[in-house]
Amino acid sequence: MIVADYINQHGALAVAKTLESDAAFSVFNLMWGAPEEILPACQRLNLVTVDDVLAWVHRVNAAVGNPQAFISNVDPEFTIDLGSLPLIQWPDIHAAVAAQCKTTSHFFLDHADRAYRLPTKAEWDLIAQTCPAKRRKHSGTETHDCDDFARHFQGWLAAKGLGNVAHGFASTLHYRGDTLHGGHAIVLCVDADRTVWQIEPQNGKLYPASYAQLGGFFLADTVRLARLYF
Repeated sequence: MIVADYINQHGALAVAKTLESDAAFSVFNLMWGAPEEILPACQRLNLVTVDDVLAWVHRVNAAVGNPQAFISNVDPEFTIDLGSLPLIQWPDIHAAVAAQCKTTSHFFLDHADRAYRLPTKAEWDLIAQTCPAKRRKHSGTETHDCDDFARHFQGWLAAKGLGNVAHGFASTLHYRGDTLHGGHAIVLCVDADRTVWQIEPQNGKLYPASYAQLGGFFLADTVRLARLYF
């Protein structure tokens, strides 16, 4: 049976309870944080049928004693070829950010490389959805909060050999009118159309550069970049 049909037949909540109650699925449970994320988790792993899911879980359980095999199952390699992606020079990234983002009066901008590779928007979506950073929970303290999620995202990209794709660590400030509501940390990226996006590593989604309500600042109407390091 197709996974999507099985979930539609039984309901995502019932499927979630089944997964949580079966010790054999303990590894698979790391891949989703809410019942509605079960199907996307299966899709990211190319698990089309229920039998595919069962076979994957048994493979992972068998590989727990082998770290390399375990990693290859839980965190599969990308098919994105870094060398085939178009290049963008640093001044052009600077120009894109200046044209599409609001900044603070004390905005700080820096970079590590002279040129970066540009994934498409679809490839950035895949990267953001696959990154394991979103599987962790916010600690509610500075032990593991927004800046740690962003650094996890960047470190994971580097470990995947994709550290040179056009992305940077960004600190943002969120305003409603002239009132400052607070700050946040996200990953800023540029796609092959030179469009700037905000990546929220806590949920694996992309947002327009002007979207002001990340970080729980639901009343904010303006977001400004305070720090950006590519």
